[in-house]
Amino acid sequence: MTRLVTLMMIVGAVLALPFAGAQDEGPLQAQWQLVVEHAQFGPRDTAEPFIFDGKMWLSNGFWNGNVLYPDLWVAEPGAVNWRCVLEKTPYWPYAEMVVYEGSIYAIKGDVWVSTDGEHWERILEETPFGVLGYGEVLVHDGRIWQIGGRDIWNTADEFRYVLGNILRSTRYGAISSRIGKVQNVLVGVILSDCEVFSNLELTQSVYDRLRGEAAEPDFPLRVGIVVEAIRAASDELAGRVVGQLAILPADEITALVNEITAHYADEKAVKEMLENATRMYGPQG
Repeated sequence: MTRLVTLMMIVGAVLALPFAGAQDEGPLQAQWQLVVEHAQFGPRDTAEPFIFDGKMWLSNGFWNGNVLYPDLWVAEPGAVNWRCVLEKTPYWPYAEMVVYEGSIYAIKGDVWVSTDGEHWERILEETPFGVLGYGEVLVHDGRIWQIGGRDIWNTADEFRYVLGNILRSTRYGAISSRIGKVQNVLVGVILSDCEVFSNLELTQSVYDRLRGEAAEPDFPLRVGIVVEAIRAASDELAGRVVGQLAILPADEITALVNEITAHYADEKAVKEMLENATRMYGPQG
C-alpha cells in the first residue's frame, strides 16, 4: 500500500514534506521543500496548529525569554500567505485547540468556543481537570477528550442523556397540596473530580436559609426564593469540598438547557447520542 502524505512544519518559516512510500519498505526517504522563508508571524514554540474550514491555523506561542505571542493566524491553501485574525486571543496562552462539530474550542483552565476564529465566547469558567502543564485535546468517537497528567476526561453523551431526562420529566412527582405545589426545577450543574456535598447537607442548608429566625419557612414557597437559597447553599458547601469543583453560572445553565432542548428536537442527533452512550458500556447481559 502506498502512502501520499504532506507534513507541514511551522516555526518561523514554513516547510512542506511530500513523500510516497510503501509501509513495509523501511524508513521513508523524502526531501523537505521550503514554502515560506520568512513567515508573517514571528518565530515561536509550543504554538497550537489546527485545521478549520479547510485552512491551517496557528494559535499563540512563546519565544526566547518566555515572550508570549497571544495571536491567531490563518493561512490560505499552500500555507504561503498568512493573515493575523486576532492580535490578542482571549483564552489561556497554552490553551489546547480542537475543532469539534463545526466550531473551534480553546481548552485549558476554562473553555472558549468560536465558529469563525474571530469572535469567541467563554462557555465554561473553570474546567474540572484544572490547568494541565502539557495536556493534549483530541476528538474521538464523537467526543472531545482531554489527556494530561494521570487523567483522561471526555465530553460524554451520558451527560446529555441524563440532563435530557431531567428536563423532560419536570412534572415527575409534582403534587399539589393545601400549602402549595411541588415541582422539579433544574437549579444548577456542578462539575468536579471528587465527591461533592450530599443531598441531605444541601437540603438542611436550604431549609435553614428559608426558615431564618422563624420556626419554619414561610409557606407557600416561591420558586425564585428557593432557587436563590439553593445556589447560595451550594456556594457555601462547595467551599468545604476537598478537590477541584466548578459550579456553572446561571447564564451558562440557561445556554446549556437551550442546547439540550435543541439537541432532543433532532431525531438523528438523539439516535447518535444513544448509540454513543450505549457503546461506552459494551454488550450487556
